[in-house]
Amino acid sequence: MSEETPSTGKSLEYLMDRARRMALRYAEVSAYHLNPDSQVWMGIVRGIGRQAHTFGWPYCP
Repeated sequence: MSEETPSTGKSLEYLMDRARRMALRYAEVSAYHLNPDSQVWMGIVRGIGRQAHTFGWPYCP
């Protein structure tokens, strides 16, 4: 028996923006820092947004 993938009902762009805002906020309020190469962490943000869009959950790629 397979479970249905949960649907967020949100666009890919929205989910990627949400992941980006979460990363920025987390770095702001914690002792962690984002990678100085924005292409690296934005690649991860895009992956998290795609995972949320495809599977319904923002799993780390």
